[in-house]
Amino acid sequence: MTSDDRRVMSGFPSLDKITGGFRPGTVNVIAGRPGTGKTTFALNVAYNAATKYNKRVFIISLAESKEDLQSRIAQFSSKDSIYIDDKIETYEEKTVSCRKVIEEIHPDLIIIDYLQLLVPCEEFHERGIAKVTGFLMRLAADYEVPVIALSQLNRGLEHDSDMATLRGLEEGKCAPVVQDAAVIVFLWWEGYVSHREDPVFDVHLDVAKNRFGDRDLTATVKWERAKFKFYEEE
Repeated sequence: MTSDDRRVMSGFPSLDKITGGFRPGTVNVIAGRPGTGKTTFALNVAYNAATKYNKRVFIISLAESKEDLQSRIAQFSSKDSIYIDDKIETYEEKTVSCRKVIEEIHPDLIIIDYLQLLVPCEEFHERGIAKVTGFLMRLAADYEVPVIALSQLNRGLEHDSDMATLRGLEEGKCAPVVQDAAVIVFLWWEGYVSHREDPVFDVHLDVAKNRFGDRDLTATVKWERAKFKFYEEE
């Protein structure tokens, strides 16, 4: 199987046109402030990979329970190849247990929700983040799969105009993430501060880093929040 065969597309054509999909052996980051839809977007990527491209997806969920995620996925379909691990373990236990699961199910894509929750509390500094990103890079390389890690940004941004940037990610102790990631996508939407309540609205995917092509480009998708659904208009 060639590297191109193992590439995983997000299922969102405008984003895939920019990134070329998620390549095996790479760590990719989807970052955003709390409540901007990172987990839901990642579940949509997982669903697209499983149903459109026949890929096996392994989700390591440290933020939400397996039952909660499964109920969201059930909004799309009850039949897919998505495996979820929500066991709360120490960092050392998690690194061992996730390798065991990977060797059992042989996933084509690994999703981590979210990166900062893998860092031991006593090591929550730049070196701790580097330890986790190093582990994720080894996973990607050892099993020749793409890894997508979600990353939480600072709640302290007070205005819609306070756009997320690579510098903001670095200032949040995540300089190793910026250095090691192949692709970094910032997810945001206008009206965040005012708690936008529209049933469907635009969400912007800013590709701030792209090791394989153009960056500083934006893809735009629709979010139908009540149905946990992201999509592009035809």
